[in-house]
Amino acid sequence: MANSGTDICNLALRKLREQPIASLTQDSEPARLCNQFYDDAVDYLLARHPHNFAMTRQRLSRKAVAPAFEWPHAYTLPTDPYCLRAYRLWCGGGFRDGWVVEGRDLLTSHDGDCRLLYVARVTDVASYPPTFVNALSSFLASQLAYPLNRDRNHAEQLTKRFERDFREHKSVDGGEGWHGEPEDGIFVSARE
Repeated sequence: MANSGTDICNLALRKLREQPIASLTQDSEPARLCNQFYDDAVDYLLARHPHNFAMTRQRLSRKAVAPAFEWPHAYTLPTDPYCLRAYRLWCGGGFRDGWVVEGRDLLTSHDGDCRLLYVARVTDVASYPPTFVNALSSFLASQLAYPLNRDRNHAEQLTKRFERDFREHKSVDGGEGWHGEPEDGIFVSARE
């Protein structure tokens, strides 16, 4: 189980057959590169999928000034925790279509009490599920491979490994939760 960014970076370094680091601020090339890539790698992977552990709900604050045209209302995207990807908008008792994100604002035709389901920046490594830790360490390894080893073939192999690990994580992540009963379709109707 990973408890820190250093732990995840060490998993990545092991995949590269590199020596582990003591911290991200250690005076070594692997540590400097890990420190340089780590935060962006986490945000990138979080934003690529609506991970269950990163989903957050929050009421939005309506901006006093409306957008210049097209949309009548603007809401500020949450910053605590920071919104990496808006997922669903809830206004007036139901999920709504008809919105767009521009900069750090959500623009919509809906007014009133609006709430957002979104992918948040998660910095607590202990809350990362094992499949995410594995995918993140594989992604870091793919990003660190060329700067550390100058081996493009190895970097490409690690990129393929990352994509496989990330698909596995999404599959496991997508299997969590209740999604309701399937709708009655032609097969159910035919049996009845």
